[in-house]
Amino acid sequence: MSPEPGRLRIVSHNLAHGRGSARHQALVRPGDIRRNLDRIAAFLRATAPDVAALQEVDFECTWSGRFNHLDYLAERTGLVHRVFSAHTNIRRPPLGPLRYGTAVLARHPIDLHLAHSFQRRLTGRKGFCAATVRLGSGAVDVVSVHLDFIRSTTRSRQLSSMIEVLDVLGTERPLVIAGDFNACSIAEYPLFRVLEEWRDLRRMPFLFAETATYPSARPRHAIDHVWATPGLRFRSYRVHPVHLSDHLPIEVVLERR
Repeated sequence: MSPEPGRLRIVSHNLAHGRGSARHQALVRPGDIRRNLDRIAAFLRATAPDVAALQEVDFECTWSGRFNHLDYLAERTGLVHRVFSAHTNIRRPPLGPLRYGTAVLARHPIDLHLAHSFQRRLTGRKGFCAATVRLGSGAVDVVSVHLDFIRSTTRSRQLSSMIEVLDVLGTERPLVIAGDFNACSIAEYPLFRVLEEWRDLRRMPFLFAETATYPSARPRHAIDHVWATPGLRFRSYRVHPVHLSDHLPIEVVLERR
């Protein structure tokens, strides 16, 4: 599928390790994990994004079937170009293998990628990965990020760390940052102000009720976001009411100015 001229369709989704609505992936049988991933793949085929920014993706874990969920989705969606960062990477028993983190799936070629894990916390290790995706004669940098879910001070340090690493990408290409921030842009405005001051990133303004993504069964928290630099204009921003994990997925269409 060729990119729509001047437009970029992005889906951002926390996959919750493929467990669907279950409380923990270790309680889900491998066959059910695959069926949950099949439902996610069907959603991605239906929305047909150029890029999918994914969080809590298992690359090989004892608790979720011991297979690579990213490769499984790539084979079933046509989003064959991919990069990832395994923020948790335990290879040996009794816990291992336990490899999971963030990923970017793309319909179009990727020229450059970055991967970075934040400092280890008791609540688990988070991080981000970034991909420079070719779109026709141009390119866009897309970041999939997952921040800490406990402390706002930790999220603030993680965001500053991400910005420091992303500076290597330069400013000649448009930038999109998508993912599970574990923070509401209203309650933690100083956190997101950092993005605005860094490269004037913006999100599409909507009522809170229209952007709540967590928990998926009864969304009360708008913690998943998509931000873009001024070279891109938001044409649409939609939270899909599909219960594929404990987060609802976001679908965004951006247009070059």
